[in-house]
Amino acid sequence: MRRTLIVALAVAAAVIALTGLSAAGAAAPRPSVSSITVHSGPTSGGTAVTVHGHHFTHVRSVVFGSVRGARVHVVSSTKLTVRSPRHLPGGIDLRVVTKSGTSSVNGHDRYEFRTYNRIAAGELFSCRVASGGHVHCWGDNLHGELGDGTKNERHGTVTVTGLRGVVALGAGAAHSCALKADGTVWCWGSNGYGQLGDGTKGNERPAPVRVGGLSHVVAIGVGVYQSCAVVADGTARCWGDDTHGALGNGHNVVSPRPVVVSHLRHVVAIVASYQFGCARLAAGSVWCWGSNGDGQLGNHSTDPDSLVPVPVHGLHGVTDVALGYFHACAVSGGLVHCWGRNARGDLGDGSTVPSSLPTTVSGLSGVSSIAADNDDVCALVRGAVFCWGDDSVSQIGNGSPAVDTPELTPSAVVGLRGVTDLAVGGYHVLVRLADGSLRSWGFNRVWQLGSGTADDSPRPVRTTG
Repeated sequence: MRRTLIVALAVAAAVIALTGLSAAGAAAPRPSVSSITVHSGPTSGGTAVTVHGHHFTHVRSVVFGSVRGARVHVVSSTKLTVRSPRHLPGGIDLRVVTKSGTSSVNGHDRYEFRTYNRIAAGELFSCRVASGGHVHCWGDNLHGELGDGTKNERHGTVTVTGLRGVVALGAGAAHSCALKADGTVWCWGSNGYGQLGDGTKGNERPAPVRVGGLSHVVAIGVGVYQSCAVVADGTARCWGDDTHGALGNGHNVVSPRPVVVSHLRHVVAIVASYQFGCARLAAGSVWCWGSNGDGQLGNHSTDPDSLVPVPVHGLHGVTDVALGYFHACAVSGGLVHCWGRNARGDLGDGSTVPSSLPTTVSGLSGVSSIAADNDDVCALVRGAVFCWGDDSVSQIGNGSPAVDTPELTPSAVVGLRGVTDLAVGGYHVLVRLADGSLRSWGFNRVWQLGSGTADDSPRPVRTTG
């Protein structure tokens, strides 16, 4: 009897081993990632990211590209949290590593390391993020653009009232918005269309007000008369002017409070301009909405306008987007592609022929970022800056006197190296160098260059902001 029992147990053990049914021998499934709740964060790292998926047991690490995240905490087999590491700018894949393997790339695991805009240029004013997250502004103050609580004319730099902890800035025609480290957004200046987002319109605000009903913001984009934000869950909000569908919510009604941009998921960046806007998604595509009279939506059409986002044709792997008044540009693979109006050489392709599809800017490669406004675009290439478009007030920065003839292809800005950030205003340009100092050039009749005079400059001058 005992011998029979021993034989039976041996046979059962062999069957379990062969079929993989034992607890010790069973092959656990490989982990998979279905979504992440924060799709972007600063290159300095430290952003808390929640990862959703399956089979998060015996987790060894969470890897961003090739760099491990910190403070991995497994909440359950379908959820974990991790802190992002320090990383170079750009989109990468997030992978979960367990004893059973590594999650495969599926398009839902893209994470964007971003450099926040710490300078901004409006129509006739400029701002920067200073030490301690305070904001300094200079230039025109007719509508309270400088945020110092007054509308008094200023010939020097002032500190925006009551703001600290600011990580990013954006500027429109006569208003600005700031993103704070706590994920809130604050705006000041002109408010004719409700672009300050505090639920009112028509009353200018010379000091910052908080945008209502908005939190967990990771990026902002400010247009001429509207403002936008990206929320941590990868959706987007806009508020202000809705002419031609500029808010992207399927309607044509001004909104002094944030509304959801329709149909967008996995948004990592958003930009706005004159009655249209665009968003860059984690997968590298670009979607635009609003006015399309000049083909600025990039969908091979000039009519009709679109009240909801539509994809820009032929763009992949996009890493930056910038908008002029009636044209748009994007960086992909170090090249710049532009579309829309081209009357002042806006597209940089050597012609003045408009295009409703992206066309490649001539003679540029290795581009890391771009900025645009009105009829001008500037690109950052390994610390140097190249600009093209309208040069009627010396905003190209090549040292030549102002001319009515536009610059149809990129022209090098003279005397600049080590540039890390750039912002293009209505008729002037502002850049930040690696040492933290500022330079600017172009139109200066209301002291927006911050150079201590009101003289225009065809070349970069030191800015005391």
